[in-house]
Amino acid sequence: MLRDNARLNPGRNIRPAQQFFGAAPGVQAVTIGFHLEATDEPSITSVAVTTLDSFCEAQQIAPDCLKIDVEGYDLKVLQGAVQTIERHRPLIFLEVHPLWIGRFGNTCEGFGEFVRKFGYTVRDLKGNVIADFVQYLRRHPVVAVRVVLTAG
Repeated sequence: MLRDNARLNPGRNIRPAQQFFGAAPGVQAVTIGFHLEATDEPSITSVAVTTLDSFCEAQQIAPDCLKIDVEGYDLKVLQGAVQTIERHRPLIFLEVHPLWIGRFGNTCEGFGEFVRKFGYTVRDLKGNVIADFVQYLRRHPVVAVRVVLTAG
């Protein structure tokens, strides 16, 4: 879908990457087709992982916006983007699934700490400030929470 949007908007600086990002480079076992609406039986495969920091440096990218929707792996992706976030302070669109946060050893508190550490403000898609991101995540345990992180 992102590739289609990039094609429909020529002249924009959109670089979709079909890459698996995480907290550290290596190999990660991933489950394909674990969505509730998936029709096929889930399968497990191994994928090469890099960090957003390594990718941006190698590609000489200075992002002003990140879109992350990785079904519970969000904090791991953010942890691998620390240098990029510190240097470029991009706008970050997140779709967080509170129900799936624990699948990868993350917590709602971990998200809250990350946001505080970098001085980001969390907003819903209508622009309303979410003062307590941890409580917001806890109040929406089963639905995808779509938020925007804006640099302080």
